[in-house]
Amino acid sequence: MYNEEYIEDIEALNENIKELFRQERSEIFYDTWADAFEIEKIDKKHVVIAYHGTESFKKFKKECRDFLRFHIALEIGNSKKIKMYCQKAKKASEKTVLAKEMRAEKNTEAKKNAAAVKLFAVGLIFACVAACFGVVLFSYIQNGSFQETFYSSSSLKVNNGIRIIQISDLHNCNYGEGNAKLLERVKKLKPDIIICTGI
Repeated sequence: MYNEEYIEDIEALNENIKELFRQERSEIFYDTWADAFEIEKIDKKHVVIAYHGTESFKKFKKECRDFLRFHIALEIGNSKKIKMYCQKAKKASEKTVLAKEMRAEKNTEAKKNAAAVKLFAVGLIFACVAACFGVVLFSYIQNGSFQETFYSSSSLKVNNGIRIIQISDLHNCNYGEGNAKLLERVKKLKPDIIICTGI
């Protein structure tokens, strides 16, 4: 809040108002008017604004007066009369040039940051797609072949050797056309009993 009797930092007030131009108005509006005026003085009754832009002073007053009156009143906590006067159009001061350069630098940095975020997002998406492809490929290869495990056991109740094949966990996979590979292997093992405990 700005003291009614004494404004210690007019420069900060100018920056705040120009920032509001940037936030609340279009980019064209901001580019046209943000560097075209300075709040020079605030006394008990008036706010004095010097205009030094290249557009007509009349146009400046028409487009900016109400906006400035409203936001200056909010900033200083008091409504005052706005006095505007037109200075002869002048070349941008070092301060204005520096401010423009700083804005351009911020915009460049923001664009670089945005590009880095996009690149990271694309890389992350690519990594996820590659991982999914790897999992699918691994599953396909794993499901394309079956595993065999052999167990041997003996019992006094059985005189002759019996070969039992247990088929399990096929997960609806085909091992060759019509499961030809699986059937061929089963035939080679010549089982006495085939037990299917899961597909």
